[in-house]
Amino acid sequence: MVSSCRFEQTFQSASHLADSFCWRSYFLRMVKEANEQIVVGRRSSVVSDFTVSSKSEEYDPEVDANRGVNLKKLFTVVRTKHERSEKGRNFVLYCIWTAFYITAIILQRKANYAAYVNTGIRTYYTSGVFRDPNTFEIKAFKDINTIDDVWMWLRAVFLEKSIVELNDDGSPIAASDRGRILQHNRLVNSLRLTQRRAINGTRSTCPARPRYQNFTPSCYGPTYLKGLFGDVDTAPFLDARRPTVKYEHDSLTLVFVPGFTSPESGYYQHLPLNKTLAAAALTALWEGLWLNEGTSYLRADFVTFNSNVKLFCKVQFEFLFRNTGEIVPMESGDTMQTGYYSTAGDLGRMVVELLAVAMWAGLAAAWARRAVRAAFVERRLLAGFRGAEDWLEALQYALFVLILAFWILVLTTDLTSDFIVTSSSISSKSGPVPHFDQQASIIGAYFIINAINLLITLLRVLDFARANPNIARLAETFNRCRRSLAEFAVTLVLLLLAFSLMAHIMFGAKMRNYVTLDRAFVSTVQFLLGIGDYDAFYAASPVSAPVYYFSFVLLMIFVVFNLTIAIIMDGYASVEEEKKMYKLDDMTELASTNIFKQLWSGLLRVLEPVRCLIPGSLAGVPVGARRLANGRVVNRYDGLPSKRQAVEVLRPLFLHERDTLSLRECLRRLNHANHYRQTWEMKAEVDLASA
Repeated sequence: MVSSCRFEQTFQSASHLADSFCWRSYFLRMVKEANEQIVVGRRSSVVSDFTVSSKSEEYDPEVDANRGVNLKKLFTVVRTKHERSEKGRNFVLYCIWTAFYITAIILQRKANYAAYVNTGIRTYYTSGVFRDPNTFEIKAFKDINTIDDVWMWLRAVFLEKSIVELNDDGSPIAASDRGRILQHNRLVNSLRLTQRRAINGTRSTCPARPRYQNFTPSCYGPTYLKGLFGDVDTAPFLDARRPTVKYEHDSLTLVFVPGFTSPESGYYQHLPLNKTLAAAALTALWEGLWLNEGTSYLRADFVTFNSNVKLFCKVQFEFLFRNTGEIVPMESGDTMQTGYYSTAGDLGRMVVELLAVAMWAGLAAAWARRAVRAAFVERRLLAGFRGAEDWLEALQYALFVLILAFWILVLTTDLTSDFIVTSSSISSKSGPVPHFDQQASIIGAYFIINAINLLITLLRVLDFARANPNIARLAETFNRCRRSLAEFAVTLVLLLLAFSLMAHIMFGAKMRNYVTLDRAFVSTVQFLLGIGDYDAFYAASPVSAPVYYFSFVLLMIFVVFNLTIAIIMDGYASVEEEKKMYKLDDMTELASTNIFKQLWSGLLRVLEPVRCLIPGSLAGVPVGARRLANGRVVNRYDGLPSKRQAVEVLRPLFLHERDTLSLRECLRRLNHANHYRQTWEMKAEVDLASA
């Protein structure tokens, strides 16, 4: 005797499933159609799908009425169809939200204009050449390797290309056109040089200094992250002409971290937009040895404005001065819009943004309701987090809150509202030169977070693809082998770390790609993917190259790489085997479903209130239904069983009593044995008469 408490638990576990139209209609189709066909003396293909009988047996109404209905198979089919139906409906809503979200991000980024402006200006400077006065060698930006090369590039390329005062015909350029770069980009204010320095005589990096002090009186420690950390020197220093140069901090503070100042700091020099004065200032700095052995970082930057595309562009050319004597030139750029809601196109983007936020709020609210309901029913706080997909969904909703916060921060830190615009320059009320250092960092962080969110979106789309068995192969394969892949990934990472350490020890002193462990690890992964050169290893160490190369190829490529493929293939084979089992068990619809029919059926469910307006050939009128003169469809599957009736039929399965029930017992439990057919026919006749 099963207690009422246990049955109540059974009822709770199946209530959500039995409450869906998919469950009840499919269940009713099996039971009712089987009964109808038995009464009229015909075999039911539906019955044979769910019974142990064979279609080749001779028909016997009494035998078929008592034949066992496989409840386990029935429940499997209905539950799977219900889950796919729910996942498909959620997928459609998620795709609509994703479309709005991606459209808003693309319109915010304006990547095409930003890339054209940014890349064009940087290429304009890096392609410029100068001649070394000592060797008469022609050099470009990437060829800089001495302090004299830096000064010559600043004088012959950076200054000459930034301040052009004569037209091609030799006539002077109008004052309103001075400072233009590539015709359409104009400098907003002066050029800026920023230097950071290392401390001379640090004990932490010069333990042998007392012994070699007479031979090497100077000793400079290392600095990191562009001279911001490490043995940084912030004390005023004197150049050869004796002026005092002071270390300055940027006055801007990060709004989202109160009390934390922006990392923008250094020894600044501003060059005016007058070629004669700027050249004189550069010459004075050069002759005064403003750059010397204590320099650890130098940056030359400026900001331009393009009125055609409403973009400010901050371009910076950087030089890392390592304490080994090496100089590493780098260049980068960022773009900022002048205003985010100033044109009709911006207002259209705002509408898309509001729709994306509204749909996100709706999806997040629905997810929260499901999580709260599950926690309340199961009396467990994290009951709604049953799998990785639930955690992924929660992570994305939380990440979107962070995205909204950053976008509000971008709007509130828009420096263009603080600008003073004249015919010759653009300055800021809070300072003479707006360089957008803080805003560029915030915008960069905003789009990085969006990129991470898009990666999560891709993973969720793969999970939603499981709504259709034909396109779910990738997601199902990964789901089957994810545990094996995770366990095997530990071994893979350990082997990669071992070979990275080997390469760092063997070739780090001679090959730049292996000078540090992090770069060695990246290069090892690239080598695994086929990006490698044996000749480079051999040139660095003829003895070590064969040992490293052949051991890596034998173990990582011939063994590990193929084992990874084998694990994935096992997962794929498991998915295909499950589909074959579905077909053998007469559950073909679980193994293969036409994606276009599935989408159309889902759309018809959404359009149910206006379905009568859709032509019958497209509306998908089910077999056994009638279309009346007024366009209404009379379905013999009206009068669905209640949730309690459906659960009552499944009771033996949930309570582990038995897996089958006779068809007669199913009809008795549903209490719809003969009543449903009479009701349907009478209802159809009344509707036809009224029509």
